[in-house]
Amino acid sequence: AAVQGAFAKHMAVSGVQALLDTCLADHTCTVEAAGLKLLAHLGSQAEPINGPLALHPGEDEQDKRVLGQVDALLARMGRGKADGANPYRGLSLGEMARASLERAGVAVKGRGMDELAPLAMARGPVYAQSTSDFPVVLENTLHKLMLMGFQAAPTTWERWCKIGDVTDFRAWKRLVPGLIGNLDTVTEEGEYKNKAIPDAVANSVQAVRRGNILQVSPEVIVNDDIGYISDLATALGPASKRAVERAVYALLESNPVLSDGVALFHASHGNLAASGAAPTVALLDAAAVAMAQQTAPGADAEYLDIKPSVAVVNTALRGAMRVLVDAVYDPDTANKLQRPNMVNGIVRDIVDTPRVAAAPWYLFADPSVAPVIEVVFLNGQREPRLAQEESFRTGGLAWRVEFPFGVGAIDYRGAYKNPGA
Repeated sequence: AAVQGAFAKHMAVSGVQALLDTCLADHTCTVEAAGLKLLAHLGSQAEPINGPLALHPGEDEQDKRVLGQVDALLARMGRGKADGANPYRGLSLGEMARASLERAGVAVKGRGMDELAPLAMARGPVYAQSTSDFPVVLENTLHKLMLMGFQAAPTTWERWCKIGDVTDFRAWKRLVPGLIGNLDTVTEEGEYKNKAIPDAVANSVQAVRRGNILQVSPEVIVNDDIGYISDLATALGPASKRAVERAVYALLESNPVLSDGVALFHASHGNLAASGAAPTVALLDAAAVAMAQQTAPGADAEYLDIKPSVAVVNTALRGAMRVLVDAVYDPDTANKLQRPNMVNGIVRDIVDTPRVAAAPWYLFADPSVAPVIEVVFLNGQREPRLAQEESFRTGGLAWRVEFPFGVGAIDYRGAYKNPGA
């Protein structure tokens, strides 16, 4: 608690959360040692007040040229707004490649595009002269298209999972601390007694490298196949975003085993219904009661009084769950009397997805209160990125799409599952 208190005012600083997790995971780390580590980290992030004057030059001619060509390509692909003042509007890929080579000092007169396209796509100096900026134009265009697709792709996992960051690919501990229970009564002449601090329960989550390599050949430039480039790059974004979505629901459906050797949803965890049935008012209320009765780690076993916040169901159950949660009067009452619905508003959100089985239904607590599944990203990289290189074998360009992330179950107390019927 003292370590967390020391870090509390600095959580907005990059890297402080990861440093806090490291200190909490190290039981030999004292409060003083943690404070010194925090000060050292804050110092490394600071800039001197009277430091050297930093000059930030504006865009040079090449920057403006690349930006104009990227905007012109996006407009041709229907992904941007056409600008009548843009000198590159309407130019084909081949025409842009030829212009880039001319600026690099390459003699292009009388040479076909089949010969010029590989030269324009070269990353290094062309014939020991200036470098063609055409690869930069392609890279910037692909990156913007990829991010457009990424941002447009719908996902649901963010609505009930915790989001975190890690700084490397090792397994990172996620602690569920025990509670110290109630304060002891002290008599008039009595002494204050020492209070044992229960050990924390730890599960782990780990980021892994994910990505693919895609190539564009010189033939694409020769044929001015901007539709192929647009479709390819735009598809990278949703593919990256779906990778997280699929990983989260695959983990949920697999019912992973936690560090205590018991599956995430299990009778001994008190978060699995004894028998499956479709959701009803009574079953939703029973699930909420079970979540409220979860206890903290340690011998004291203090009630956590966890409240459900999000229901996760198959899309086929969305309507039935919506009726149960939103109805003012009990929809299960056979004679339709105006009996108040005791589970009205029991959750703030209903997440429906075809990625879970048709019968089961789940309740989750707010991930900021009692997280169950955490998604971590490497060094805060929440979007895919491109790394570009020249392909010697094809004479074209290759792009490596990188999006490292990890998914892990970190606790069972904030969730409840009914197997359904």
